[in-house]
Amino acid sequence: MLIHIGYHKTATTWLQQRVFFNPDCEAFYPFAAEPERPRALTDHFVCGDEGAHPSAFSNNRADVTAAIAEIEQATRGQTGTPVLSDERLSGNPHSGGFDAARIAGSLYDHFPDARVLIVIREQRALTLSCYFQYLSIGGTGSLASYMRDRYDRRVPGFSFANIDFLPLVQRYRQLWGAERVTILPYEMFATEPRRFLEPLERIAGRTMDVQASEFDEKVNANHRPSAAHALRWLNLFRRHTSVNGYSPLAKPSAQRVADAAFRMLSRFFSEARSRRLMTRLAAQVEARVGDRYRESNAALSALCGLDLSEYGYH
Repeated sequence: MLIHIGYHKTATTWLQQRVFFNPDCEAFYPFAAEPERPRALTDHFVCGDEGAHPSAFSNNRADVTAAIAEIEQATRGQTGTPVLSDERLSGNPHSGGFDAARIAGSLYDHFPDARVLIVIREQRALTLSCYFQYLSIGGTGSLASYMRDRYDRRVPGFSFANIDFLPLVQRYRQLWGAERVTILPYEMFATEPRRFLEPLERIAGRTMDVQASEFDEKVNANHRPSAAHALRWLNLFRRHTSVNGYSPLAKPSAQRVADAAFRMLSRFFSEARSRRLMTRLAAQVEARVGDRYRESNAALSALCGLDLSEYGYH
């Protein structure tokens, strides 16, 4: 079995749609009782009873064991390698990955013979991408406030410590052994997609027929980041989520009006304006990151057997 834990914003959706959950790809099949819900098992590792936040002292063993038994019955006779793929298994960037270690331990309890795939991304680019994901799910703060990296001992938020990949990689290698944990940089997918897929082909024991045109297809692309940034205040009316404090203004009628307003106003934000914005925001991220990850990324290069500096990690 293969467990793919993300990280977020590392071509996870592309991998799921084109490889792991694609019925035309015979190398893998989703480890799920219902093919239309390929990530359902993740809920048992992330949530507790009735979808609530689980106790820090619980691994939800009974529910997970029952769910696995149901899946094994439903997938009997399947060919290929079963895969559990969900970026939430690496934690969540908007809450500092607070439960990543607990999830790792629980996964190992149930799948000690699995192989693990971890896809990473250069931290500056990842920070900016996570910020725009935060806006897409209802966030209203500026980039500066998102990166504040200050914890008030209540609700965790984005943390630069969470995207230091080395501790999580070391934890998974400690549990499963170095030979069972594969680490790949997202940048390899962007520049050398066939090389990126080779380790997955070795795990599956077969070649995957993925056409070159499929690599060029964008998934979850943000075509007007300047609109998402300038109109983020509309999220108070468009989204009712934890990242905006479950805004009481996001009633169904207000959501429809705000969504229509966003679509109309987005037309006035040009690509040139978006490029200027991204340059300005990238400078803000650079000022905060500096050489924070230099030593950690060098150590990670040694573990991966790759020179990550070639992909911009420094």
